[in-house]
Amino acid sequence: MEKLIMNYIKDTFDDIMEDYINSPKYQEERRNVNDMFLKLRGELSPEQASCLNDILNTIDNSHNQLALEALARGVINGIALYEKYAKLN
Repeated sequence: MEKLIMNYIKDTFDDIMEDYINSPKYQEERRNVNDMFLKLRGELSPEQASCLNDILNTIDNSHNQLALEALARGVINGIALYEKYAKLN
């Protein structure tokens, strides 16, 4: 059951986070980061820009995976705590 829940959470992450992703605060943050990135990348050679893209994509993917894993584990732990509490009452 735990594996099924984790897969479901990972499949629905964008739906769960849609209101946050579309929030003005997050959108402004993303614009600021993108502006900094584009400014730096514009000062690099094509080879350096490609390397920077690869590095940042790898970091981004790693952070995304960490966020998904944290969400899934939080839900699993929440369910376990609920079941434990329900047995006590």
